[in-house]
Amino acid sequence: MTAKPVLSAVKIEDGPKGTPQITELHYDVWSLRVTLDFESWDGVVYADFESPAGFRVLDESDLGEMWQGEGHSRHWLHTVVINGWLSQESARPGFAQDTTELTEYLITGLNDCVSILAFDEPTVTILGEAG
Repeated sequence: MTAKPVLSAVKIEDGPKGTPQITELHYDVWSLRVTLDFESWDGVVYADFESPAGFRVLDESDLGEMWQGEGHSRHWLHTVVINGWLSQESARPGFAQDTTELTEYLITGLNDCVSILAFDEPTVTILGEAG
């Protein structure tokens, strides 16, 4: 049996609450931008990751173990402390990244979720106001 993931919420001050719709992902050689739309927010939220080591998008129903894990909350951005995608990848013989320098982030959306392996914390930009 696989150990349950341990999550830690990343609290975003003065921003929208609830679960967003992930409306767009843009990746180039330098960065990953995740665009989020909140029903109760008249605006947009961007989560930007500089030079991510990797990312994946899965339907929220394919991440059932995350919703059972310790520390899951109603926040939309979490760090995955242990037993997430980074733990799975680091167990593979061919995985070459130095896992001591990586942090796994999980953005939970209404339909999709994005896991990001990053060297640095994301920059969150909030445009707009409560609707």
